[in-house]
Amino acid sequence: WGLLFGLLAVIFTEKLGATIAGYAGLDLPWGRWPWTIHSAGWGMLINLASEVPEIFSRFERVAELVGRGAETRANGRQRFRFYRDRGYSLNTHRM
Repeated sequence: WGLLFGLLAVIFTEKLGATIAGYAGLDLPWGRWPWTIHSAGWGMLINLASEVPEIFSRFERVAELVGRGAETRANGRQRFRFYRDRGYSLNTHRM
């Protein structure tokens, strides 16, 4: 699987891959060279802590994962209010 993934990663960073993706109706979020694949995910922070990280404002998006426990949910609600009170656009997804 690793070899197949590597080949696909290289193909989809070249003009051929962009052409194939275009025919499939996909707009690839990275540039031509493999280094730029990683930059597609740099704008997102996934917070697994119980508090708002000090560096959250450096990211375009923050994902907060909230468990089902009472204390975990209370912490999640507190973080939600923190972002909301500062005017951030929020989305909630129940899984």
